[in-house]
Amino acid sequence: MKRYLIPTILTETEFEELKKKAEAGDAAAQLQVAFAYEPTLRTHAEELYGEQFRFWSKEEDRLNRRKGLDWLSKAKNDGNTDALLLSAYFWQKELDDPNYDEFGFDKDFGILDYSDEFKEKKNEEILLDLQNSAKGGNDITAYRYWMACFSELWCDDSAMEDNPSFYSKNTCTEAFDCMKRASDNGEMNSSWEAYQFFTHVSYYKEKIQDSTTDDDERKSCEGFLLLFGLNEISNEEVEENIVKYLKVAASQGHAEAQFDLARAYHGKMISDAVHFRRDDSQFEHWLSKALEQDWAEAYLYLGDMYRNGDGRAKDNDAARKCYFRVIDIVSVPMDKRYHFNRIRTDIGNLIENEEDTKERAYCALGDIFDEEGDYAKAKANYEYGGEGRATRYVKKLKKKGIDIPAWSDYKPYRVGASEQYNDDFDWD
Repeated sequence: MKRYLIPTILTETEFEELKKKAEAGDAAAQLQVAFAYEPTLRTHAEELYGEQFRFWSKEEDRLNRRKGLDWLSKAKNDGNTDALLLSAYFWQKELDDPNYDEFGFDKDFGILDYSDEFKEKKNEEILLDLQNSAKGGNDITAYRYWMACFSELWCDDSAMEDNPSFYSKNTCTEAFDCMKRASDNGEMNSSWEAYQFFTHVSYYKEKIQDSTTDDDERKSCEGFLLLFGLNEISNEEVEENIVKYLKVAASQGHAEAQFDLARAYHGKMISDAVHFRRDDSQFEHWLSKALEQDWAEAYLYLGDMYRNGDGRAKDNDAARKCYFRVIDIVSVPMDKRYHFNRIRTDIGNLIENEEDTKERAYCALGDIFDEEGDYAKAKANYEYGGEGRATRYVKKLKKKGIDIPAWSDYKPYRVGASEQYNDDFDWD
């Protein structure tokens, strides 16, 4: 008997209806509810029934993929916001993958590559699908719609010129409103982006008000704020929104926001315009929240506190363990960590930042060993710190008349390198 595994995406109302069918004794509905509550069951079902529900030949598979996309288009055309989002995401992935054709099949089978005309048409369609899904109330899409508007305009000055029909004032203010709605509904990435955006607004306003800004740059800044309907916003309102959305994102569980808020309460500036009154209890609260979510920078920060005796008794061993934890965290792919929400579109920037955090952890370990007089260990850790730090360190030691002894059995900490690094430690 052939079986189909159907991954349903339902609204809250639709799911309640499905549960009513299940409670009334509908066995198929009961199984779907089981899949909804325990996703692992679906994975197990795919393993157990794989040969029965994947029964198509390669050619049939090709045709069925087309049918699947046709049904997706029907749902999309009927205004289903989830279908609109999935269609946009599907084509984003397909267009970004150089090894597959428009229906997800390897080009080694003889399928031709996309034409430029096809790509241009699909990219326009992606933006419109995101727009319609977000306007339809989908808060996950609202974040992606905003990123499509703001990130493209922020990173690429030609984006508006290349697609003037999409990047209009109405579109940008609409995306802005969708993002704020999503934030109000608890979508933490939208709250984080609202915080980030208002820090940019603060920067633009400073440039506009700076007498040294040339006319072209001032006009560009004014035009950008006008796109989002913020040309009349006051400095006080900007500052209030920066603080508001940072706190909202942190309270919703955004690890990076929790760390930024902790630093703000520790006296660090979050923007040129916003300063928090130092509050050690709030600092400890939000730092612990970021640590609970394995935010690498939070462990680096805590390690520095132990190393420098800042708010903690100076303790090189405790600092070392914090830096080891940084290295452990960064070694795990982001989408495998529970703090990371997979809908974020800025993975590349996060990965780059984390690599820098790891290098800083190695340099901090080098500083500890240098302080303790273990010069060979210090040099070995600086090697992982990048930017020629080890070479500069050796030159500095030579000027002091210090020769580094040869070490053959020591290697800087790597994940799982030694049990001595895995002792229980009270992070509080």
